[in-house]
Amino acid sequence: MRVHKFAFDLTLEPVEVCYPAGGQILTGGVDEYSGKPCLWILVDAEEKEMDGINVIVAPTGTEVPDEYNYLATFKTNNAMLVWHMFILD
Repeated sequence: MRVHKFAFDLTLEPVEVCYPAGGQILTGGVDEYSGKPCLWILVDAEEKEMDGINVIVAPTGTEVPDEYNYLATFKTNNAMLVWHMFILD
């Protein structure tokens, strides 16, 4: 098993992030080099079957659907913007 980073575009809409089946989601945040939100997931890189998870990234004060669960908080733009990451289990 190895930790891999799965980046996706920052949008206020739900995004499906795909990763090798059986992976364990460790945390979420922002990649400081690309500025994109990411999930860090412990995966078996040899696994061919894929799983997917729906992710919402919302700024502070935004309503989030009840079925989503909190994962992480991160900042962008020199800590001027605070974002919160939620996943649909």
